[in-house]
Amino acid sequence: MRVRHGVLGLAVLLLLLLAGVVAARGGGVRPVLATTSVGTAPVAIAVDARAGRAFVVNNGDNTVSVLDTRTGALLRTVAVGQGPTGVAVDERDGRVVVTDAAMRVDAQAGQLVSFLLAIGAPRDVRLLNATSGHLLRRVSAAVSPLPPMVDARRGQAIIATYANDGLDSERVRVLVTASGRLVHSLTMGGITLAAAVDSRDNHLILVRAPVDFDGLLGHASVDVVDTSSGRIVRRSSLGGLPVPGALTVDETTGRAFLLTTDVTLNRGAVVVVDTRSGRLLRGTPLPGAPAAVALDARTGHVFVSTQGPVTRAIGVTSVTLRPVGPGRVVVLDARTGALLRMVAVGVAPGAVAVDGRSGRVFVANAGPVDRLGNARERGTVSVLDARSGVVCRTVTVGLDPDAIAVDERAGRAFVVSVGGTLRTTDAWGWLPRGLRRWAPFLPPPGSRLRTMPSIVSMLDATS
Repeated sequence: MRVRHGVLGLAVLLLLLLAGVVAARGGGVRPVLATTSVGTAPVAIAVDARAGRAFVVNNGDNTVSVLDTRTGALLRTVAVGQGPTGVAVDERDGRVVVTDAAMRVDAQAGQLVSFLLAIGAPRDVRLLNATSGHLLRRVSAAVSPLPPMVDARRGQAIIATYANDGLDSERVRVLVTASGRLVHSLTMGGITLAAAVDSRDNHLILVRAPVDFDGLLGHASVDVVDTSSGRIVRRSSLGGLPVPGALTVDETTGRAFLLTTDVTLNRGAVVVVDTRSGRLLRGTPLPGAPAAVALDARTGHVFVSTQGPVTRAIGVTSVTLRPVGPGRVVVLDARTGALLRMVAVGVAPGAVAVDGRSGRVFVANAGPVDRLGNARERGTVSVLDARSGVVCRTVTVGLDPDAIAVDERAGRAFVVSVGGTLRTTDAWGWLPRGLRRWAPFLPPPGSRLRTMPSIVSMLDATS
C-alpha cells in the first residue's frame, strides 16, 4: 500500500511539473514590467513625461500616489481633498491639478449617480508640484466629478464647478496653473457631462444637459465656447444620452468626437463636431454601447471601445446591466468620422489610451462577472497596432482595470486596476479525489472569494 501511495504521489507531482512547463512555454515574455500597490479605489491617472511621474487619484482614501514612470516605483503618497475624482498635468509649468467632488465613486453605479448625492459638500482644487508631488496651493471651488482640463499652450486649467445651491448654477472656471489665480468664470447652468479643449482656437467644447428638481437630465446639447470672452460660438442639440467624460479633440483637423449611448438597446453613436464653428458634422452608428474614445493624430484614427451584449446582474442592493461576451474596438477616420474597421477584444472593454510614438493602442477589459456582480477573472489589456487595428497581444493585469495613461518618452503604459472581490474556481477540479488527497499542497476544492488589491501595472509600450 505504501508503494502504491508513493507512486500516486509521484504521478501527481509529475503532472504538476508538466503543467508548469506548459504554462511557462505558453506565457512567453511577460510585458508587465512592474506592479505597484496604490491607495483605495483608484479612479484616475495622469502622466507628466517631462518630470517622469505618474499621478494616481485614490478616491477611497483621499490621496494621490506618485509613481516613477521609469521604474514604476511608488515615490510618495500625498493627502488631498475629500473624495478626489480627477487629475490633469501641465508639463510646461510643472503643475498637477487635482479636483475633488466630495463623493465616493461606485464602480458599478457610476460616477454621475454618486455625484448627484453630494451636492453642497465642500470641495477644492489642489495644485501639486509635478516633480516632488508636494502640495503647492488650494483653491476653494465646488468641483464637478469630471477631470480638469489643461490648455498647455496658455498654461491654464479649465474646471467645471458648481455653487452650493444646486446643479443649475454651474460655472466654468479658468485658472492659471502656475499660481491658481482665477482668470475667467463663465456662467453656464445645467451640468457638464463631457468637456475638452481646442487650444489652437481657444475654444472649449462642452456636452451639457439641464437638470430638473428630481435630478433628472434634460435634452443634451453641445456648446462651443470662446474661453477668452466667454461667448458661446454655437449651441447644437444632441440626440441620445451622452457618455460622461467621453470626448476627444483632434486639433489638427478641428474635429471633436463624442459618444452617445443606449445601454438597454446595446447601441450608440460617435458624433463629430467642428470645433471652430460648433456645427455637428456627422453621427456614425456603433455596434454596441460605447464606453470610451481616444485619438491617434499620427495615423488619423479614432478608437472607440464598445461593450458586448448586456445581461442583468443582481447585486446586494440593486440590479445593474453587465456586459457579457467579447466587446469591440471600432476604428474611425478622424477627418470624416467614417467607420474603417471593427476589432474584437476582451469582455467589457472600457478605458482607451494611445501611444503615438510606438503606434500602440491600449484597451482595458474588465472581464466577465457572475450574477451577483463578482468578477470571475482578472482584467486584461488588449494592445492594438494603431495603423492596422490588429490586436498584437493581450496582457493580464489586476482586477477591474478602469484607467490607462501613457508616457511616450519612457515607452511605458500604466494601467490602474481598482481591485475588489474575485470569485476563483478550482483549477485542479479535473483531478480525481482519490489522487488529490495525496497532493495536500493544492488549494481546497470548490470556488471561493478572494480580495484583490488596488494596483498599477506598468507595461512595456514599445514591444
